Parts: sequence; structure tokens; C-alpha cells
Amino acid sequence: MGSKPKPATGQPEPLFYYKSNMNSIVGDGETIPWPAYTSRLDVEPELAVVYGNEKQPVAGFCIFNDISARDVQATEFVGGFCLTKDMAKGNQLGPYLVTLDEVGDPYNLKVTAAGHRLGSPVFS
Repeated sequence: MGSKPKPATGQPEPLFYYKSNMNSIVGDGETIPWPAYTSRLDVEPELAVVYGNEKQPVAGFCIFNDISARDVQATEFVGGFCLTKDMAKGNQLGPYLVTLDEVGDPYNLKVTAAGHRLGSPVFS
């Protein structure tokens, strides 16, 4: 069996899984600078689980807006995720931490994304 092929010079190694750069997470209401390398940003509203401690493994939940550069993503599926998920302020967390007793069944929640006119997110 041969070794796996090396990517072209300057191209990243293909990744098995990648979520985002933890240094790009900001709070609710932050303006997200529109990266020059993309013409299509997309918002994926997600439910974030905030870990607690041994006594209370889940501290609560909050909204996690995952911002992706969709026109860049197609080529990065082959070469790994970088620009698609690592833009400045490309991940918004908040505004509230809601405890498990307030959420009820976390698998039965409705999640929607609203344009900036309705509150989040704001691109510049």
C-alpha cells in the first residue's frame, strides 16, 4: 500500500474534521468584518453546550452563530478548512447562558437565523 499523496505546495493537508478557530469566537452583537477573499458569507445557527464540572456536567446552552465563507468552502473540502471558518470574529457566542432546566429537551428546539435588520449578525 502506498503512502498518501502530498498536497501541492502551499496547499493545506486535508483534514478529517474541523469546527473553527477558538480564537475567532466573539460575543453577541459584534460586527463581523467581511473578508476580502469571499463574496458569500452564510450563518449557521447552532446550539452550543457549555460544559460545567463533575457535579453539573452541563452548565447550560447558548446560541453559537457559525459564519462560513461558502464560495471558498467548496475548494477547502478537498484541501482542509482554513479560510472558510477562520475569519476574524467568525463565530459568535451568546447572548445568554440558559440552564438545562430552562431549556427542557435540547433536541427539540427551534433554531432560526435572522438578518442584521432583526438583530444578528452584523457584517461590515
